Amino acid sequence: MMIAYWREFHRHYAGGNTSNFPNTPLTIQPTQPHGIPLWGAGDSPAGLSHAGKIVDGYLTMLRGVGRITSKFDAARAVAAEQSRQFTDLGALASIIVRPTRAQAEADFYALFKRTGSASIRAKLEEAVHRRTKGEHTLATFKAPDAQRQGWIKALLAGELPKFEDLRLEHRLFAGITAWSPLDIFDTGSSAVYFVGDPDDIAENIQVYRDAAGLSALILSGWPLIEEAEAVSKWLLPPLAQVA
Repeated sequence: MMIAYWREFHRHYAGGNTSNFPNTPLTIQPTQPHGIPLWGAGDSPAGLSHAGKIVDGYLTMLRGVGRITSKFDAARAVAAEQSRQFTDLGALASIIVRPTRAQAEADFYALFKRTGSASIRAKLEEAVHRRTKGEHTLATFKAPDAQRQGWIKALLAGELPKFEDLRLEHRLFAGITAWSPLDIFDTGSSAVYFVGDPDDIAENIQVYRDAAGLSALILSGWPLIEEAEAVSKWLLPPLAQVA
C-alpha cells in the first residue's frame, strides 16, 4: 500500500497536479527533478525488506558502532536485492554537548537526578508490563545483559544507576527522555545520548562514519531550543571538519 501511495505521490508531484482531496485547493509545484526523497526506518526483517523497496534514506536508532554497522549492512543488502541503493544511512540519537566534557557529563546526569529513581522505575514498570503482556514486573524481568540488569538492580533499591554504569561505548550513554526511559530491553531507543565536548562528539561521529558509513544524524536534546542552540554553537563547527 505504501509503495503504491508513494508512486502515486511522485506522479502527482512531477505533474504539478492539484490535490485529489476534496475541498483542498492545493497545487504541488515540483522543484526537485528526481522527486522528493523518502526517509524511513525498519528494524525487523519485514521492515528492512519494505525499506529496501521504497526508502531513499534509511534510518535507525543509534546504538554501538558494531550494531549500527550490522544494521546498515543488512539494509544495504535488502536494497541491493531490489537493484537500489540508499542515498543516506542515518540514525536518531539525543545529545548533550558542552564546552567541556565535565560540564556535559554533569548536565547529562542532572537529567537523572531531576527525574528521580522512583519516576524512572515507575516508567519501566509500565514498559515491562506492556512488553511482557503482564507476565513480569520490573523485579522479575531479566535484562539481556549484565549492564542493563545493573540499572534495574539500582532502581529497585531506590537508587540511580551510577554515571559510569550508563556508558555504552566511547561517548555514547544510556539516558532518558520524556517518553522513553532507560532502554533495559536493548531494542533501540531515542534515549541514547552523545555526551561530551565538541571534539569528543565529532570524533565519535567520525567513528560511525568511517566504520559503518553513517551519513546522517537526527539529534534531539532537552529543552529543545537550548540544546539546539548548543549544538549549533559548539558542535557544528568541528563537525564540519569531519564531513
